[in-house]
Amino acid sequence: MSEDTGNLISQKRKEKKLTQDDLAKELHVTRQAVSNWERNVTVPDRPTIEKLSAVLGANLDQLVRKEQSNKIGDDQKMIDKEVEKIEMPINKYDTAIGLFYAVSLFVGMMVSLLLVVLKKPETWQMWAIVVAIGLLVFLILGLTIHGIITLIRKDEGKNIIY
Repeated sequence: MSEDTGNLISQKRKEKKLTQDDLAKELHVTRQAVSNWERNVTVPDRPTIEKLSAVLGANLDQLVRKEQSNKIGDDQKMIDKEVEKIEMPINKYDTAIGLFYAVSLFVGMMVSLLLVVLKKPETWQMWAIVVAIGLLVFLILGLTIHGIITLIRKDEGKNIIY
């Protein structure tokens, strides 16, 4: 509950020339409960807020909702901070490995295409050989570059998932 709510309860009670005990009797609560509300130690429950609003002529429900929405906003900020801690930053080495695999795939496809143009395979066995050569080029080139980048990486393997 916001400090404004406790101050408003106290102010409205005094305007109505009620003591804490008088207000407590009217709401069927203890004087200590009224004191706790005014000092912002506790929050009245929903039915009591409605009675309190009627007795004091104040719209306390809006103040309590405002405080609850502020609390929700604070909770969301805390969650966002935790998510930022968990999220892994983009690693330049992993990005380079991915890019080189893409380039290796492209080179392997170009080798296969070049063999198709030069050799003009006529049987399915020849086609299989051409495709296999392209895949081998892709794998050999990709894995070689992956190994080189892994050996020279400077981030000491942080955030590596194998």
